Amino acid sequence: MTKSPLETCLCYAFVGLAALLVASCAANGGPLGDQVPSQFGGLPADTPARPPAVAPFPAVHDLPPPRATQPLSESGQLQLEQDLAATRARQQKLQDPNARHRADTANAANKAAMERAAKAAAKVKPVAPQQ
Repeated sequence: MTKSPLETCLCYAFVGLAALLVASCAANGGPLGDQVPSQFGGLPADTPARPPAVAPFPAVHDLPPPRATQPLSESGQLQLEQDLAATRARQQKLQDPNARHRADTANAANKAAMERAAKAAAKVKPVAPQQ
């Protein structure tokens, strides 16, 4: 079904008006929204006024000042990692002294179950597909 030239013109006018309204709302922080009454979705009556000056943008391209302290060297980083690993092991041992024993038992049970499954799989003969 084709549209008449009048319908096409009205569609273009509606799209143009909608674009104009959106652009006016977006310009300078939305001055159109400040003028709409609160009954129609505007700002409430007790809203404070906008600041007269726009805040400056942050300096995103400025480099930070140099560090006061130097980063760790490779030997210092290795020492720190070893200290953290030792502390973590000590904390785990303090939290649950039987954790290592339970883990070993669970690993042994998993290993035994996998061996039984492998033996059972070896006993099963593959069935040739029927054609």
